[in-house]
Amino acid sequence: LIRIMIPIVILAIGIIYFFVNPELSIWMPKCPWWLLTDTYCPACGLQRFLHSLLRGNIIDAFLINPFLLISLPYAVLAVLGKWYNINGIFNKVNRFIYKRIHNSPATVFCLCCCCVKISAVIYFAVINK
Repeated sequence: LIRIMIPIVILAIGIIYFFVNPELSIWMPKCPWWLLTDTYCPACGLQRFLHSLLRGNIIDAFLINPFLLISLPYAVLAVLGKWYNINGIFNKVNRFIYKRIHNSPATVFCLCCCCVKISAVIYFAVINK
């Protein structure tokens, strides 16, 4: 059931962000980090990024948040390889991601979290100069 619901939710969110510009919309959520600290967080610009990317403005999306644009394909491949490996389509991806790190989803998750945190700290330091 989750394998069916996740794509439906992602599609619904994508449709919303395609048609609604988060900068101009009053009802789109605002970043709590920005409201509290007046500094950019590593995911700052996520809504504007999604809107630009779904509209096909890849350069604008990269300028808004290059970290997200670079990490998005890896996250998509990891999810597709683990949850949607129908007829072995993503076997090479699974071998690359999971066999190299002792075939443990928890290890993969921890490694991904560490990489994201390190990248986020570097990105946070760069954008807040």
